[in-house]
Amino acid sequence: AGLKPHDFEGSLFALLEKRVAIAYSHQEVEAMLMDKKMAKLLHGKKGDPLLRVHSVTYTADAKPILFDTSYYRADKYSFKSTLTRDTH
Repeated sequence: AGLKPHDFEGSLFALLEKRVAIAYSHQEVEAMLMDKKMAKLLHGKKGDPLLRVHSVTYTADAKPILFDTSYYRADKYSFKSTLTRDTH
């Protein structure tokens, strides 16, 4: 079934969940400094701290279905996580 314009009115993640079973995602957060281009895009200054987040989302059978790289100003980003332990 093809996609229709209204399919893109919400989040891409929600659209994917309607079509495939999303099981897990790997994320890598990397600290770096803004270059001139990023400083302009994020309303910062060259050399300001920046976080780059790479994400890969997978189905239950380990098929990658979504690749994402996002950039965040370090002074506007909060990282929170809940870690669980596999008891098997």
